[in-house]
Amino acid sequence: MLDSSSQGVMTGSLSRSIGGMLSRFRFGAIQWLVLCGVATSGVVLSTLRQAADADYRIIVLRDCCGDLDAEVHACLMNKVFPRQATVLPSVDFTSALQDA
Repeated sequence: MLDSSSQGVMTGSLSRSIGGMLSRFRFGAIQWLVLCGVATSGVVLSTLRQAADADYRIIVLRDCCGDLDAEVHACLMNKVFPRQATVLPSVDFTSALQDA
């Protein structure tokens, strides 16, 4: 896990230690999480569920996630994740950051 506090970026497998990380995020007044990674049906799904249960606002970068099973990936992105997160392409996310 890499903590780049100056940029507000955390990398690594968040789902393995989500409880401790969510506490650190709350302490730092972090409200939003942007998720990407491999595998969509594994670490991304697990992290999304736990973060949603902890009332974080979540963005999933559709084109920055992947899964060996394309059908499962599509189902998660199109049907499951939108119930608890905003799912969008990375270009839309980076454009929004530049406009802010």
